[in-house]
Amino acid sequence: MQDDYPEFLAIKFFVNVPSWGSMIFKLLRPLLSEATTKKFVVCSTNELYPTLTDTIAVENLPSVYQKLQKEKDTEEKSKEQQQQQQQQQQQQESAAAVRTATGINSDDEADKDKMKDDGKQEQ
Repeated sequence: MQDDYPEFLAIKFFVNVPSWGSMIFKLLRPLLSEATTKKFVVCSTNELYPTLTDTIAVENLPSVYQKLQKEKDTEEKSKEQQQQQQQQQQQQESAAAVRTATGINSDDEADKDKMKDDGKQEQ
């Protein structure tokens, strides 16, 4: 039958498929021919952009999918910035805890640094 009706489809993307739809496809996959399963690509929301760009050049993607990556990039950058801020805050808190545990005040440290700088200037 395939000799009489050749297939013209190179690849078919199923985008924004819910998780249950992906599971159904996995169950049906053994029943389909290998040639057919190679043509079907099921993409859930979280893996959509990487899956599409494996086959399609970024400049050829519809603008809707290009926007998805831009939004994802900005979200990742903001998450990285928040993580950096949290790390800096934790470092400052741990340094303050060490100073209080050793009985050193930040004012005492500033005085010591000032005295060191004065001593270097005199030499």
